[in-house]
Amino acid sequence: MTSTKYDIIFPSIDLFAKELSELDDHQLGFSKELIYGRWLVGILHSSAKLLDYNDFQKLRNEIGRKCRLWKLIGKIDLKYDFIVLLSIMYNKGAYYLLRKI
Repeated sequence: MTSTKYDIIFPSIDLFAKELSELDDHQLGFSKELIYGRWLVGILHSSAKLLDYNDFQKLRNEIGRKCRLWKLIGKIDLKYDFIVLLSIMYNKGAYYLLRKI
């Protein structure tokens, strides 16, 4: 039985959040929010390269529902803020930008 790439990527979001919640900020040297935010943007970037637009949109909507993407703005840095804002406001633009970079 084969899975789509979406079916492989999507469960990793909950798994990573669970693993991250078990660590202390002092062990990491960074805040969990910073690590999780950067990881989510990385997932969006990888997904844009691996998935077609419909699956990317479905994944982005699920990430937005679970993680409240807008809470990441101002937490990481300007480049990540731009990608998150673009993803929130213009999903198709984010998809094509992330495919190119």
